Amino acid sequence: MNKKVKDNPAIYMYWDQKRNVLDPKKISSNSLKYAYWSCPYCQHHWEAKIIDVQLDSYELSLIHISEPTRRTPIS
Repeated sequence: MNKKVKDNPAIYMYWDQKRNVLDPKKISSNSLKYAYWSCPYCQHHWEAKIIDVQLDSYELSLIHISEPTRRTPIS
């Protein structure tokens, strides 16, 4: 089965609605095309192939669960 990005909540949550010109209802979550992504937890933005985000989506969601709160180091 070839899921579309919109039908794949594990990666759709990172889909950058403002910057992407691709339609998440029409593009495969296994696509080799580049898209823009945005982390809903920390607002980090990046560009990556859709397939790469698909393969890393489990690890992406765990980053914010397992990382301790970041603090600015004292200089």
